[in-house]
Amino acid sequence: MQRLLKPIKISQPVLQRMESARSDCSTDEDLSFIETLRADAQNPMIKNFSQEDSLADDTKDLEEFLNSLD
Repeated sequence: MQRLLKPIKISQPVLQRMESARSDCSTDEDLSFIETLRADAQNPMIKNFSQEDSLADDTKDLEEFLNSLD
C-alpha cells in the first residue's frame, strides 16, 4: 500500500523571493548602467563585435530598447 504524501507548505512564493533578491541590487547602479549603455548607443563611432562600424538603424533600435527600460 502506498503512503499518502504530506502537502508541502510554501512559506514565501517563488516570485516574491525573486523580487526580494532583486531589491538587494542598487537602483543607482542599474540606472548608471542603463545611462552608460544609452551613451554608447548614441555614439556614432561605436564598434560592434566584428569590428565594423555599427549601422544607424541598429543604434536607433538599441536606443529605443534602452528608453523602454525606464
